[in-house]
Amino acid sequence: DPYYSLVLREPAMTIATPIRSEAGQLLGVLVGRLNLESLNEIIQRGSGIRETADTFLVNKSNLIVTQPRFISDGIVLQQGLHTPVIDRCLAGHSDTSLENDYRGIPAVIVYRWLPNHGLCLKTKIDEAEALAAPHAFGTTLLILGVFVLLGGSAIAILLARSITFP
Repeated sequence: DPYYSLVLREPAMTIATPIRSEAGQLLGVLVGRLNLESLNEIIQRGSGIRETADTFLVNKSNLIVTQPRFISDGIVLQQGLHTPVIDRCLAGHSDTSLENDYRGIPAVIVYRWLPNHGLCLKTKIDEAEALAAPHAFGTTLLILGVFVLLGGSAIAILLARSITFP
């Protein structure tokens, strides 16, 4: 799990694996430190496509593991985030939800529990941005429908007059 390193004075994550002889005796342990900045870059890679998209990880202790896009302070592994979505995710659930995000703004939220890592992956986009295209499409259909109705009515009136006038 990610942790706050007192030596590095920043969040860190360490992996280790035993090295054994052919007979199975433990010869040593290979340890490596992962770069959490690279993890943050990978997580945020898709977030730039939409103006309000944000993706981040939260650990089992409700601590933020990767930096959320709309929180400017460096809060990784220093601040917990408690929302109903994150609580459900940390309980082992994965789903999609229409709820307020951590800023209190209505959002479309997708969250996934990653059991192998004990992390919650949360992606969100503001509801207004997510529904802008369907609303624009609906408006276009409404305007088109009104023009078709008016055009059809005009043609029907002209046709009816051409028959009844003589």
